Amino acid sequence: MQRLEKITKIHFGISCILYDSTRNVVWLAGSDGNVRPIGLQDLIKPVVRLFEPSQYSVSGPHYHGPRILSIGRVRNRIITVNTDRTIDIRAADDGAEGASKPIPTKTLPSHHGAVLGVYSLLPKLQEEAPDFLTFCSKGVVLFWQLNGTSTGSIEVLVEQPSCAEEGIINELKTVNVSAGDTSLITGDRRGVLRLVEFSGVNISGLQAHSSDINAIATAKLNGSTVIASCGRDRTLQLLRKETSRLDLIQTLDDHAASVTDALFTESASQLLSISSDRTVIVRKIAFGEEQALAYLKVRVITLKASPIALAGIPWEPNVIVVSTMDKSIQTYDISSGRLNHSFTASDPPSGESMLLKSMEAAELDSIAGHGRMILGVSSTDKSIRIHDYESGAMISREYGQTAISAINLIQTSGGDQQMQAVLISCGLDGTIMIWDVTSNLSKSTKPDCLSNDAISPTKINGTSTQPLRRILSRAEISDFQKGLEDEGDTVSPIPTRTTSPSRMKRKTSRYSLAAIPKISPPSLANRKHGTALSVEKRNERNSSGEYTPTPSSPHHTMRAKARRPSLDPRRRSKSAANLNDLNESAEQICKSLQNLRKRIPLSAADKLKPDTAKELENELRLTLEALSNPAEHRLTRESIGGEALEAYLARMIDERMALKVKSEEVTNLAPESGPEDDYNAISGAQE
Repeated sequence: MQRLEKITKIHFGISCILYDSTRNVVWLAGSDGNVRPIGLQDLIKPVVRLFEPSQYSVSGPHYHGPRILSIGRVRNRIITVNTDRTIDIRAADDGAEGASKPIPTKTLPSHHGAVLGVYSLLPKLQEEAPDFLTFCSKGVVLFWQLNGTSTGSIEVLVEQPSCAEEGIINELKTVNVSAGDTSLITGDRRGVLRLVEFSGVNISGLQAHSSDINAIATAKLNGSTVIASCGRDRTLQLLRKETSRLDLIQTLDDHAASVTDALFTESASQLLSISSDRTVIVRKIAFGEEQALAYLKVRVITLKASPIALAGIPWEPNVIVVSTMDKSIQTYDISSGRLNHSFTASDPPSGESMLLKSMEAAELDSIAGHGRMILGVSSTDKSIRIHDYESGAMISREYGQTAISAINLIQTSGGDQQMQAVLISCGLDGTIMIWDVTSNLSKSTKPDCLSNDAISPTKINGTSTQPLRRILSRAEISDFQKGLEDEGDTVSPIPTRTTSPSRMKRKTSRYSLAAIPKISPPSLANRKHGTALSVEKRNERNSSGEYTPTPSSPHHTMRAKARRPSLDPRRRSKSAANLNDLNESAEQICKSLQNLRKRIPLSAADKLKPDTAKELENELRLTLEALSNPAEHRLTRESIGGEALEAYLARMIDERMALKVKSEEVTNLAPESGPEDDYNAISGAQE
């Protein structure tokens, strides 16, 4: 029988327990970040003790901190993981109860929330400069070195709306930095683009878009930095960074849906953008007067599905790789718009297709003979995948985070002048992982060099509520086109935007829906009267000795002419249907013969009658003759001719019907005429 006993009582709720066998101490951790060590001998005593708060307790009368989820020991350190996604480190040397002074706690730098992106800061301007940065939606940007040491943090201004609507909160969406620069370009959910120094000072800000900024691309051009921002408002803003401001160069609005990503080529001569409208637009730079520049559309690549990620190929400047919603990876030649290669990211055992996002292309010769590869994040199974660039085969796959938001590959030169590749991944669970891609990566971490210096940003007000726009006019575009035409490039024409077309007038049908008037047939009296007159006239002609052939009745002639066209299609369609069903009929007959052959030897009662057996034999013989000589067994209609046969039959029917009608008329007129007249009428009808 099991029994529960109360052995002690402390002042906070317990969420996790750790037993330290080296010191025979039990560590209790729980609400408000409290940690309490208690000796094991004190817990097993029969007397219930009340432990007062000690130097390990951080709670006060009005303190409400994060709750500790788990606790563990590494050497002489106690590690705790809190609900605010932070990790605390405490010393365990003086963990016995009754320590004279409190032990300080060190908190590792973290975003306290989901990490949305990571960007490389190489090449370094200084030796102690950070290698990469990460950011979260609250505006916190952390700077890191490749050994996991945090060198500092800043907080980007994320202005909330003055009259906050229900469920709408402004968040930091994207961060980018130009190579060798000392300032960041940030974009938030309200469409505000900001220029921020590494020290946290907000230099400039402008309303670039009316809604979310999805991505930011930067490039160096003639000593200045060119910035392209993608918005959910279907626009692409092109800006130039000056010393302390951002100048708008051009507004590109040739996409029909949200612009998800943008990319400059290596020399910034071309600008590419992808959108949810399933297109990739290629633009080429053109220069005008007084150092004016613009990017003009030269090519549109239409995809079968909406693109998700866009990446350039370092070893092929004119080739891009695109990941689409149909789980395929495609490479395109931007100079011609031609599809070079396409494959599906799938697992070798199961063959299940994966959807890749946040892709990068790299050329590393130190990975088991695989030089060129594509790295990406699969949102399907939440893994980091490496695929071969040429064949699409999966090289490696790793797990470790709940949901990965972005990756970034950093290549550096090691101490022996060999290239080292490090992959940084950040997740929505608040974790940041550093992966060793190459086998010769030196593992050096300095956990004691942690710092959490924060610099308060300077708030700059006065950003306009309406986004800036600068759409080039046709005259300006024609000036830029002259330079491209001299180079042999063609610019796609700009479609003119007109108002919606007016609704078309409804056209009435040519054919009236009114009822067709019916023609009543002549009465019987008129028919008799007309027939009598015709007989009298014929008798008069016969008496005069002149012979005139009897014309056919116009009523029957019209009926025959109206009936002849309807016979041909019906017969032809019936014949075609019979020819189409010939194979099916043959198969049914074969099955019937097979069943009959199986039933014959079963019993004597099933024997066929002599007449039936003879008829079956005759039919089989005739069928064999027809199959051996099909030309001799054609239909009579085909030998005579279909049209001639129909005309002959129609004429014969008309003559027979005319004779029948005239004989009936003579019979009805018999009481009114004499025998001689009847004989003459009948003889004339026969003639």
